[in-house]
Amino acid sequence: MFAGALATALGAAKGPVNGANHDVYKWIGPIARDLRANKGASLVIAGDYQPAAVHALAHVINARWQRRQNGFYTDPIEANPVDQVASLQDLVKDLDAGAVDLLLV
Repeated sequence: MFAGALATALGAAKGPVNGANHDVYKWIGPIARDLRANKGASLVIAGDYQPAAVHALAHVINARWQRRQNGFYTDPIEANPVDQVASLQDLVKDLDAGAVDLLLV
């Protein structure tokens, strides 16, 4: 897990690095060096769909390498909240009715 490898490289966690032979792991060293060089001025964020373990590691990394609070947790904000299923159904109706000349996805 990439987050675990980064936490280990920063000394914020210990343990084996599974899959460390994958190409993406070549970025662990440069990212760890950058975080160390910018202690207190950076923030590690786990994506919305990452598992709880990744969020926990991001929190541990931030707690270990930050001098001050750089962020806070809040509910996600959707810029244009819509019922996605209903929106897709409307699109299908428009397609069936011939009301769509061009659709780019």
